[in-house]
Amino acid sequence: MDNGGNGNCFQINRLPQVVFLSILSYLDVKNLGRASCVSKHWYNSTLDPCLWRRLKLQKRQLVNSEVLVRITNYGSSTATVLDVSECPNITEEGLLMALRQCRYLVELYVGRCPAVTDKCLAEMGQSCKNIKLLDISLCLGVTDSGVKEVSLPCYLYFLCFYRVVKTRVEVWEN
Repeated sequence: MDNGGNGNCFQINRLPQVVFLSILSYLDVKNLGRASCVSKHWYNSTLDPCLWRRLKLQKRQLVNSEVLVRITNYGSSTATVLDVSECPNITEEGLLMALRQCRYLVELYVGRCPAVTDKCLAEMGQSCKNIKLLDISLCLGVTDSGVKEVSLPCYLYFLCFYRVVKTRVEVWEN
């Protein structure tokens, strides 16, 4: 084995695939995309669905609807966490398309995301029935009816709707 004359050279591509995927699992979405450019082996490895279970995209100015739909397509069958909080360039239709691809979501963070409306929450309730944690803080397009539409079919354990101004707490105390 030629390793350039250095007997201590570590060759990451010779690791077992499960170990390599474990290492890649520590990367966020942005760096996972960068890693996919290293080689064909790395590209194929980054497509593994286990790496796309936790999609944390919060506060990304460059994430728009097209990017969101493309990213959720990778982990469509396994994504359990999606965080698009404070992503101002996502449209309602883009978010809805992404949610249709992520039917197994358990946690959804959409705080201060302008795409979240009552219509969007109603569709969430129908297509993502496994959601247990939902953060819709500071979503200005949400009212009582939207919160009700998502909470009834989802059996939420945790709902954060901090400063959602068009809702009344007394509606949810029953």
